[in-house]
Formats: sequence, structure tokens, C-alpha cells
Amino acid sequence: MTSFYALDQIDLGPTLKHSGHEVYTHAVYKADEGEALRVVYKKNKTSNLDLTRFEASFGELARLFLPADLTPGQTLVKDQQGELTGIASEHIGYVIAHREGKHAVFNQLSYTNDECFFSSSTANTIDDIPFYFLDGCKPGLFHALCLAAQNKTITLDLKSLANVLTTSYSLEEDDLHRGNFGFYVVEQEGKPQVVFFKIDHDLMLADSVMSHCHTRFLNWFHGSDAFQITARDLENFPDLQDSQNYYWPTIKRLFAFNTRVAYSNDDDISAFVDLANSPEFCQHKWQSFYKHILIPPQLIQQSLTKHLNQAAPDERAKNALITQSVVARQAKLRAVLFTIPTFRQLVTSMDETFRHKLMQTIVRDQVQGKEQLAIDITTAMIFYENVAESFTDGDTPLHAAIRLQDYRYHETWQDFGHFANQKNEQGQTPLDVCVAMAKKMDNPDYMLGVMQHLLSAGANETASYQQFAANCDVRSFDAMAKTGYPQRMDLVKNSLQLKEVLRDLGGDYRYSLKIKKELALVCVRSFIKNYKNNNELQSILLDLKTYLNGSNTEPAAPELQFIRQLRSQLWIVRIVRGLFGGTATKVELNAIINDELSQIAAKAYSGWSFFCCTKPPLITTPTPTGDEEETPTGEPPTPVQPT
Repeated sequence: MTSFYALDQIDLGPTLKHSGHEVYTHAVYKADEGEALRVVYKKNKTSNLDLTRFEASFGELARLFLPADLTPGQTLVKDQQGELTGIASEHIGYVIAHREGKHAVFNQLSYTNDECFFSSSTANTIDDIPFYFLDGCKPGLFHALCLAAQNKTITLDLKSLANVLTTSYSLEEDDLHRGNFGFYVVEQEGKPQVVFFKIDHDLMLADSVMSHCHTRFLNWFHGSDAFQITARDLENFPDLQDSQNYYWPTIKRLFAFNTRVAYSNDDDISAFVDLANSPEFCQHKWQSFYKHILIPPQLIQQSLTKHLNQAAPDERAKNALITQSVVARQAKLRAVLFTIPTFRQLVTSMDETFRHKLMQTIVRDQVQGKEQLAIDITTAMIFYENVAESFTDGDTPLHAAIRLQDYRYHETWQDFGHFANQKNEQGQTPLDVCVAMAKKMDNPDYMLGVMQHLLSAGANETASYQQFAANCDVRSFDAMAKTGYPQRMDLVKNSLQLKEVLRDLGGDYRYSLKIKKELALVCVRSFIKNYKNNNELQSILLDLKTYLNGSNTEPAAPELQFIRQLRSQLWIVRIVRGLFGGTATKVELNAIINDELSQIAAKAYSGWSFFCCTKPPLITTPTPTGDEEETPTGEPPTPVQPT
């Protein structure tokens, strides 16, 4: 259920900080019950309120992927007219106090001449808790902290550090600069311990979502591989060589927009790079990545409902968009992780106690349907343990996606299609693995759909496939029908029901965006065929056309946003055209609708033309504005199977 703060219940305070946003760091929210809460109020940066909703939603994702006590919660703020004005983040002091408990002893930190000094600090209120952001510290501090930890005068909470870094990587964080990366020092077992946290998540999902509506000028020249996931980056993490995150602790930025928040100190950068050589950090790194690929889509959708109202079509569509993006990112991460022997060893070495503990870090007390989610996550872990045993040396991410039954057609092919004809140590191509798995299945429909797509996309036929195909006509397999959506068209009786089916398709995270669009075409054609002789067909098609394009009196239906969602791989095109526009699928749907309306009009005209000389109405087809990756070819849609 969505929640918000009323702007007139927030005392903004005297401090106004300019940091790209208008940020009130000493604001106080006064609840109806009289309780006063310290918050940081961030006013809308632009008139585009989607950016504010995205930021709040990304904050919930961060709290889902991170331990919740390593980043503050956020609440949308509205004025008396119900207009969205900004975001209120809880004061980081509440987060720290909740994590450490009321008896914690905190330390003040001073840093001079490459040395760190600590002194105990009494914290009676959250204002007394000392915490620090890297941009407020002298360059070289992180390096000095690492040296102090090596000398055993302090400890670094490497688990919190690994959680912050892996979450930023998994969720395509482009803005992990020194001003969003902080720490505090607490007394643990007689020593100061440094615990890390992060704030501000407005440039997460930088590739899949934000590159369409907000990004830096220097990012405009990125392509689809800007946030690619590679085994090299994961094995050497956090030292990134392939992913192009703008602000990242191991990447020196010579042309930063804000030099204060950029990572520029060579000693600090080297200290972050050296984390890859820490066994303890690496252990936490792999565990955190495993948690990330275990988070179920239902939980992602549920977390987003705090800021996106499922009863509002536009906000429901945004929930579907974000969920789809995260699920696709998880699939990519999952495929690469399972090619790494060290990660597979972690998966196969878990005992029941550790498995239960990991499950509990994902499913928290406030989660709806907690019991079923716990069962689903535990079942997934057991599945991954068994699948990990089937991997062999030389398996590529494309092999892995198939073994994991997580092949997402166009998305997987785009990322890993260059491995299509590469063999593992057993001489198997990804197609061979697909054939071998199909032979062991009672119902191989899923694998038949994958085989179809691999071959149509460019994979070479192999001997094992040819032998299999001799007894099974793979190429004529109708994978689209197996999704169940064309069959739902048989039950549609009016335009609202038709819109609901398409809405459900748009929110179905199992399928890539391109698959959804192809299925939408199949469904509309199926509906027209079923309804061909019904007198209501014309009215329903006119409604569908309005849902798709809008009219002079009403906007296009948010439920059909996925059909209008653009898929260009060039960031500069994304910025120019935005997230939604005139896709080739939209044009083709309009053509299908117009063709049928013309036939209906022609039939009606032939019936009364003896009495009237008026011509039948002209139905126009919108001109495509161009979707660089979607050009109608007249070819049959690519098959798909649910995972």
C-alpha cells in the first residue's frame, strides 16, 4: 500500500543545501500522533515526476538487495493538492541506531598525516551519532583505514562493504560517488569497527530505465554493453574492467562533473582494488551476489508498491517496468555467476542452517505471503545446488542460461549470443546442452522453444540436434501457444477484458520486452479471428485503438505502455526519444486494427451502397517514428516458453 508525507507537516528548517537538488538536511516531519522525526527532504529536481517516483522505488530495491539497516527508508511527499513535491529520507542516525542498538558505543574519527585516531563518543540522541561520508573526508582516508585494519588496531566490517558494492553493481548503480558512500565507527570487542552504508539511489537501473530519461552527457555515447556483466569483473570485484559505471571506487574519473565526489586518490583506489585479494571480502561478495539472484520477482513487485499504487494503471505499469528490468538483470548475473567455479562451490557447499539464514535475510517479517516466499526461495536454492553439479569446465553464460532454464530469448541472445557455437570441455555447444536436457524431460516444450530460437538467431546445427530433430519437428513447434495468452483471447467478451489481458502480458516478468510485443500481435490477431462475425468487433477495435494511441479526449492507456516502450541500444537515441514512442509493434498493431476496420466498413458499405453514394470511411495508419530494433518483417513471431 502506498504511503506519503504531507508537505505541510514537514518543518524544512533553515539549512538548504545545493547538490544538484534542493536538499533540506535538517527537516523535521511532525506526524499526526505528535511524534517528530528527523528527515532529509529532497525537492523535485525537475517537473518530470517520474524521476521522483523512480528514485523512491529504487530506494526500496536497495533496501531489498542490501540489509535494510544499511540505507535509509524513503517516503514520497505531497502538497495539499495531492501533487508530488519530493522525497523525505529518514535520518541516517535512525538507521545506525536500529542496527547497533541502544547500548552501542560510537567513535569519533580524526585523520591526520596518514593516521587515523579514534575517541569514544556518547550518543544519547541520533544527533550525537557520528557518521561520515567519503566526500567529507580527506583523500587517502580509505587507504589509511585499510592499513589500520591490517595492523589490527581496528576492524573493517567487510560484510557491509561487500553489500554496498555488490548491490550497486547488481542494480546498475551509476552514481556511487563519495557523497553517497558513508561509514560510522562503533566499538566492537574493544576495537573500533568501521561499518559502511549508502544513500541516494536515483541513478540505479542506469542502463535499463534511467538511460531513457536522465543521464550524464558523457554517458550518451554508451551502447548496450555499458553495464555488461562479465566473469572477469565478478572474479576481480570490485575492480571493474568491463562495466562502465560512472562513479565507482576503482575507476579514476579525470573529467568528473564534481571533483569533490569523484574517486581521484590513487592510494584509495588501490585499496579498493586490493579488496579482491581479501578472502573474507570475497566470501561476503559471493554470498551477497547469491542473495541477489535468489530474490523472487513477487517480492520485488511487492516492495515497489510502497511508492507505486497497483490500483493506478500508470503506476502499475511503472512497477511492471522496474520489475522487468530487475528480473532481466538478475538473469544476466545468474548466468555469468554459474560459470565461475568458486561461486558454484559456494552454492553446493551450503548446509541447511546457512540456507535457512540466507532465506531469512531475503524474507523479512513485514513481507506479505512470507511462508510461501520462504518455501519458494528454499526450493530455488535446492534447485541451484543440483544444477551446479551438472556444470562442466568451459561452460559459457549461454550454456549456463540453458542449464538454469533461464533462457530469456532476445535478452539472453543479445548478451551472450556470441557464445552460440562455442564448445565446453566436453565438446558441447549450448544447443547440444539444450538437446541433452530435452531428452531427459517428460515435457520438453521449454527446451524445444529454446532450440527454435537458438537456430533462428544463428546457432549452427550440431550432430546431436540433427539426430534429435529426426524424431521431433522442432521448427514447427508453436511455442507462442504454450504461453497461454492466445488461449485467453477465447474468453474475451469486451474491450476492457481485452485490455486486461494485454495488461497482464505487459506485467509478465517471465518474458523479454520483444517477446511481449510479439505475443501482443498474436493475441490481437487471435481475438479478431475469434470475434470475426460479432457485431461488437468494430466498437472493441475502436476502443483498442484509443487505448493504444490516445485520442483528443483521453490519453493512451498505461496498460499498453510496454507496446510503446522503445528498445534502442544507443543511449543518445534513448535520451532524444525517451522511454515510450512510436514503436514498430505499435504501428503494426494499428495496421492490423485498421485493416479489420476497413473490412467491416466495406461490408457495411456493400450492404447499403444501392441507397447511398457515400464512400466508406477512410482508416489511416500512423506513420512509424522508428524503433531502431523493431522493423516489421512479416515473419512469424519468435517462439517463447515460460521459465
